Amino acid sequence: MTQTEESFGFLSTLSTGKSERRLARGAVLASAAIFAVLLSFAKQPMPPAKTFVPVYGAVLAVNDLITAVLLFGQCVILRSNALYCLACTYLFAALMAIAHTLTFSNSLSGNGVLGAGPQTTVWLYVLWHAGFPLGVIAYAMHDRSQPRCAGTGRGRSVALGVFAVLVAVAVLTVASGDETLPALLGEQGYTFAMRVVSWSVWALCGAALLILWSRRPHSVLDMWLLVVMWAWLFDVGLSVVFNGGRFDLGFYAGRIYGGVAASFVLLMLLLEIGALYARLIDTRSRIAHKSGELQNLSAQLEMTNDMLADKNRQLREANRLKSEFLANMSHELRTPLNAIIGFSEVLKDGLVGDPESQREYLTDIFTSGQHLLALINDILDLSKIEAGKMSLDLEAVAVEPFLTNCLSIVKEKAAVHHIELKPEINKSLGTILLDQRKTKQIAYNLLSNAVKFTQDHGMVAMRARLVGRKEIENWSAAAETSVRRPLPPGDFSEFLEIAVVDNGRGIAPADAPRLFKAFSQIDSSLSRESEGTGLGLALVLELAKLHQGTVALASTPGYGSCFTVWLPRRDAADQAANLVELKPALHADTLPAARHVVLVIEDNAHAVELISMHLQPEGFRIVPAATARAALEILERLLPDLILLDIVLPDMDGWDLLAQLKRIDIQKGKVAEVPVVITSIEADAVRAQMLGAAKVLQKPYRREDLLWALKDIGLVGNPSLAEEKKRAAT
Repeated sequence: MTQTEESFGFLSTLSTGKSERRLARGAVLASAAIFAVLLSFAKQPMPPAKTFVPVYGAVLAVNDLITAVLLFGQCVILRSNALYCLACTYLFAALMAIAHTLTFSNSLSGNGVLGAGPQTTVWLYVLWHAGFPLGVIAYAMHDRSQPRCAGTGRGRSVALGVFAVLVAVAVLTVASGDETLPALLGEQGYTFAMRVVSWSVWALCGAALLILWSRRPHSVLDMWLLVVMWAWLFDVGLSVVFNGGRFDLGFYAGRIYGGVAASFVLLMLLLEIGALYARLIDTRSRIAHKSGELQNLSAQLEMTNDMLADKNRQLREANRLKSEFLANMSHELRTPLNAIIGFSEVLKDGLVGDPESQREYLTDIFTSGQHLLALINDILDLSKIEAGKMSLDLEAVAVEPFLTNCLSIVKEKAAVHHIELKPEINKSLGTILLDQRKTKQIAYNLLSNAVKFTQDHGMVAMRARLVGRKEIENWSAAAETSVRRPLPPGDFSEFLEIAVVDNGRGIAPADAPRLFKAFSQIDSSLSRESEGTGLGLALVLELAKLHQGTVALASTPGYGSCFTVWLPRRDAADQAANLVELKPALHADTLPAARHVVLVIEDNAHAVELISMHLQPEGFRIVPAATARAALEILERLLPDLILLDIVLPDMDGWDLLAQLKRIDIQKGKVAEVPVVITSIEADAVRAQMLGAAKVLQKPYRREDLLWALKDIGLVGNPSLAEEKKRAAT
């Protein structure tokens, strides 16, 4: 069947549901129960009722004719051979009911309207009740998986006419040849021949029932035909099998069953027609509804166009902000570059001879370079986060000294403006797993902004404590401006809260939505009083989210602001088993008097020269290798005390070389025992630890960073006091 046919809900195409099966089962069980009760009284004589047979025949003929017409109508639509066969069967039953009524003696006339003999009606009943199950068997045996009939409407009309003529000939033959037929009805009731014929007809009804039952799956029409065949079986059983003759209880009861059987399919077809009309009304209503929906869609389309126009305005605004950011970045980048180029040119040309002036200019160059590096790092970090390429490098951090050290970073800048720095950090916070560099970025950006936007003689405080997830989710502030970004879902129940409070100018509610957006600043003019790129707070938010934390702001214009960051508490003990224990080759208190040898695997000559300047004063002899192949050749002759390895090499991936170094055995010892320090732009600390590296330094790095790394692995003593102070300040 096609989807369209099923959607119209024809009885011959619809699958049966639980409610239909329950109703049909109930009808069969009720009929069977009544049949069982009447069976013992089937031979009970009853008075003849002359009007019973005409009424019975008329009801059956009308029911079967209407059923046949309705089935022919469906056949025209569906063009089903099986349905056409069933329609002809019902037409046959209607014609036989008419013939049976017209030949029944003493009903409409003495010998019937057609003038038939005493055996004619009985034989018509037998042919009628044998022909109907044969038609049902023919319907059931048709292949309904291919419902379409190739025949034309004209051919079917001819076939219908031939069928009607055959029925008429059969009726006339039976009526005129009564003397030649075996006697089925005698003076004492049914003859032996009638018993044989009636049992045969009853068996044929049972066979039709079984064949129809076996042809699955059943449609709704099949199910009600099964009910009809059960009624037909009870009709024949009471009328001619288990009764004694005419006008007994079985005679009347069986024909009543026949009338009921003729009504089942007709009733279902009429209900189907009512349902089709209801569907037509519903379809019309749905068409009207769809028309309304189309109008709504048209309105939504207009709204979508308005939204697109709004998005275009937002894109233009984003482009404006980006252009503004680039113009601002041009200013921010050119300022330190101008200092670097200008002062280095003065030194290059020898225009300043005073060593103190030279030191001052070199300090300016160094400071400008650090500022430039910080700007570039902010841009690169934000790009890496947006691309999903940044991960956490967790390590155990003592929270109180770490945050106190972060506060000291802005000490000089705060002192210039006489701003008081107040540490209000809980000293019992202990050790927590954090990404130290990224957490330091968060703290520095918040502190730098607080100092930048606080007037002279103001106050900046840093607070830290542990809070629960519920406290964050229920966070609120009694401030004019209040914003909290959503906390990412997760299993963390406790968080480190870092808050930076100032009594500066504050932030208006209208400016709050722009704070955590990249390339966006409250004051965007190039002549503003405070420098900045507009990336700091955006980076704070993204780094907090990377930790699976969040940020919040509470501010009142004219009274100051409080920026809060929440980072999940990860206990250091939870990941101790995953940390690689790095054993130093030598200890500071047992340093040999001999000169240390450092193999520097680096393809950039300037980088090698810079490393030499850093390490030669500390008693190291530098052995350079520009390629991995050259390094391996050197290691065949020399076992160094330290290897400095750049990951980006011309002939081999540095990670592959590191793995190979940890497997090489040579005559003088094992290269795997030599500490390796990674010095590269690619600072993947986790991968380096897994491959056995002792330390990782990300380029560009300072001399004291290198010396502190060598101190940690036991190759140098403590750096100078001046270098230690510089390290604490940064």
